[in-house]
Amino acid sequence: MIGSVIRSILSIILGFITISITMLIRIIELDPRLRSSPRYPGELSIGHLLSVAACLFIGGFITALVAKRSERLHALALGIVILVLDIANIVTPFNPHQDDYEKLFRLFVEITTVEMGGYLMAILRKKV
Repeated sequence: MIGSVIRSILSIILGFITISITMLIRIIELDPRLRSSPRYPGELSIGHLLSVAACLFIGGFITALVAKRSERLHALALGIVILVLDIANIVTPFNPHQDDYEKLFRLFVEITTVEMGGYLMAILRKKV
């Protein structure tokens, strides 16, 4: 019982770390314009959204992989953690250059792509 709870918590933490690392790599390597200005042209472009979605998808997949049971539920828990952090970002003036509709759109994209990573792992384990 205790081992499964620890595995669940560890899977969510590892998923979050995976998202953080992949986002950092994306920012540093794939988008050098971000380093020079706080808001760069085309921030809400398809390429930007796809790269963010890929990072979140990988995080959800790793969470489900480590959990080894209830893959979709663990990915959803990670999505809820991301959702809470994004709501905190919305209510605080962290980035005044970002529009509200962009923040709300990000909420939708983030929680669905994290859940899709868990769903893929469940399909691969044939639990759907």
